Amino acid sequence: MSERPVAVRRGVRLRRTVGFCRKEILQILRDPSSIALALVMPVLLTFLFGYGVSLDARNVPIGVVLDDPDGPARELMARLAGSPQFEVVSASSTQAAESLLRDRSVEAVLHVRREFDAPTAAVVGPRIQLLLDGVDSNRARLIGSYVDRTVARWLESRRARGENVRGPVATAVAHTWFNPALRSTDFLVPGLVALV
Repeated sequence: MSERPVAVRRGVRLRRTVGFCRKEILQILRDPSSIALALVMPVLLTFLFGYGVSLDARNVPIGVVLDDPDGPARELMARLAGSPQFEVVSASSTQAAESLLRDRSVEAVLHVRREFDAPTAAVVGPRIQLLLDGVDSNRARLIGSYVDRTVARWLESRRARGENVRGPVATAVAHTWFNPALRSTDFLVPGLVALV
């Protein structure tokens, strides 16, 4: 007796679904523009997202600061310059590079310290520092991974030549310039104001 109501409910749901499908088919046949919409939109969206929209980062302006411009880090700068992902902008100091980052002239800054090859005990602070413009967090993450991959390949090529290279041991330390308190309302409200 308890199975019959379940079967009846399934039958009612099936009849409602069939009725709904019949109504939608009649509506589509009544309005020819909806047929065109149903056929043209998927093709248009496939073309648009397949060829028109690209989330790849190409020709990213990156500021590079080399404390020792004649040292082995020059090869890293050449690798970045030879990559299709980056357009290298040389900066004379970290202050100049940070100014470029604030002015949005570059989207990232790579600072290679003079003692990045020194033994671990001799170095205080980061050996290689990467600053990213986090306005678009997805793009910043993508640029960060591109730089990380380029640095890793550079270090690997140095190891292959027999050089004693440490790394890539990296510790990410995030410094938020816009919203140092990391209050979510300070992130959300400017976006809402832009929408309104």
